[in-house]
Amino acid sequence: LSTEFLETQIDDEDLKNSILSIKRQIFLIQNLVNEFSNFARLPKANNKKIHLSEILLIYIDEYIRNYPKITFNQSIQNDVYVIFDQSYVDIILNNLFKNSIEALNKSSKPIIEISLIKRENYILLSFFDNGPGYVGNVENLIKPYFSTKNSSGLGLPLIDKIIRDNNGSLKIKTNNYSGFKVEIKLNV
Repeated sequence: LSTEFLETQIDDEDLKNSILSIKRQIFLIQNLVNEFSNFARLPKANNKKIHLSEILLIYIDEYIRNYPKITFNQSIQNDVYVIFDQSYVDIILNNLFKNSIEALNKSSKPIIEISLIKRENYILLSFFDNGPGYVGNVENLIKPYFSTKNSSGLGLPLIDKIIRDNNGSLKIKTNNYSGFKVEIKLNV
């Protein structure tokens, strides 16, 4: 609030830019605190039947509009429902999109491929980007606070925790020449 007040009281562009920088840093710190808090203590799940296909298509449409330079390929099976907490689905999808988009920063032909398939006993959500991938022990990627970029290192561990707490599994496939793929398997 103080930064917003200061913004209205000054005319100097350098000071206004400094205040914008402070506001950005405050926002980043708030996000970091929220991520630590979410990882340490997820709220009790409010599981109900949700239309996963529809939610995923809404997310994809939003990202297509906001990131026109990225090619989004999708294979979403219709009418896939799951008993899950809607806020957990949002956490998972936000982190997957965020990670992929950040990985594609320097890609000349950025691609994100998303698929959702329902089988007899499980649902498989697959998320791929053609970014640089990762060379190293893949298990490190789901350890809290491990990061390959300037981030909290809680995105994939949080997804893994949510999936495991819901009797599912997360698999990561990556190397330094063919991108990064996350597969989430949820039991039906």
